[in-house]
Amino acid sequence: MRRNLKAMMQENEGVTDIEKLNRYEFDLDVEEQARLQAEGEAEVSRVSAAVFFIKHASYTCNRVAISLKKSLHCVSIFEILEF
Repeated sequence: MRRNLKAMMQENEGVTDIEKLNRYEFDLDVEEQARLQAEGEAEVSRVSAAVFFIKHASYTCNRVAISLKKSLHCVSIFEILEF
């Protein structure tokens, strides 16, 4: 088993950076792997939620600006934001 693992690690050194596995990915600690996987998934969820919030806030802000612009007879967005 040790020889197989060492051979895989040596093979990993010869691949491109995008294909290369991180050192910890060769660890046999299943609990640690599960913890790292959960951390990664939590980070993806957090970032996805932040992106959704930013997109929604941007869309809402644009809709309000368009509505204000129509009601104020083509006032520029910069004039709206200054107030």
